Amino acid sequence: MDQRGYFNKGQIHIKATLESDEAKSILLQISDKDTILVLKRKIGETMESNFELYRNLRNVQATKILKRTLNNIELRDDEIVENVLIDGEEVLFQLESYDQWLHVVFNMLD
Repeated sequence: MDQRGYFNKGQIHIKATLESDEAKSILLQISDKDTILVLKRKIGETMESNFELYRNLRNVQATKILKRTLNNIELRDDEIVENVLIDGEEVLFQLESYDQWLHVVFNMLD
């Protein structure tokens, strides 16, 4: 057990919230030695498995990770998780994939 009371030493828990839809939040456990780039991939994988909207898209991953503070600080891909986040902290993110997104609107006329 580590000093925070967790059995998985070196792991921290992060709440990740989709910036454009704050109802879409996930909880992640990640190694504190991983980089923000790894966090981005893990967020994408979890969003794809938890939300029907993102299933079957290719290479879903988070972009632009923001540490939720008064001024929302953007985190760089090469930063180490333990240096920029603490256990239980929240981040905001955007999603991208290699698939094309198409928005269609139908106007029905009599």
